Amino acid sequence: MKLGDYEIPEIRLMPNAITVLDEIYSVKQRNKVLSKDLAIHLGFKYGTESYFYRKLKTLLSYGLLEGKGSYQVSELGESLLQPRTDKIKEIAKTKAILNVELWKAIKEKVGKIPREGNFWSVLVDITKVDPNTAKKEQAKILKWYLEDIELISEDLIESELNIDNSTKDQHLSQGSPQRKQEPRTDVETIFFDKYEVTLPKGNLSEEWEILKSYMDIKLKNYKYEELIEEEKLTPITENPQEE
Repeated sequence: MKLGDYEIPEIRLMPNAITVLDEIYSVKQRNKVLSKDLAIHLGFKYGTESYFYRKLKTLLSYGLLEGKGSYQVSELGESLLQPRTDKIKEIAKTKAILNVELWKAIKEKVGKIPREGNFWSVLVDITKVDPNTAKKEQAKILKWYLEDIELISEDLIESELNIDNSTKDQHLSQGSPQRKQEPRTDVETIFFDKYEVTLPKGNLSEEWEILKSYMDIKLKNYKYEELIEEEKLTPITENPQEE
């Protein structure tokens, strides 16, 4: 469901979302799979069922699944299902929960256990929805928040919560030397306002024109992919399926 601009997973991380992810990973591993094929694999007939989209959006919100139109289990999802160490699993679980933007915002604002009486006002402050909507949804959202947030590891919140960084730290602890990155001499960076552009040294005007033409193609493709994704995620026929 959505509250304001915030997407809220309707299925909790443990154990339900992990169970769905494992169903995908046990057969597909990290291979990409089309949305309709993914739906069939999860036991849906049409791929337009509302409960399928709830599962899909849940996995995307936690960062356990990635893609548009076709999807694959993310590195984070794989680390949660197949952790090399207990610490890696704790990092993955904590990162997945804090990938939910609303959970992260609530945690930063009022901590792990908000006061029930005025929780609706916290939702209004963060999401900018009207008070009546916040009051109507507060009990359900608070329950979901508490169920997820209790799983995070407090001592990991101070860290980057990045599995790659954790792996790098382990690698460094084994005595691998850090290489100092030397500044590049074959490029030139132009700064203007809050932007910076790095181009190969030489004829900057010519390089800039080449970059602009690449960007035009990229933006057209991005707009086209967004339109395709909207069509795929808009159910044409509702065929409810019980959980």
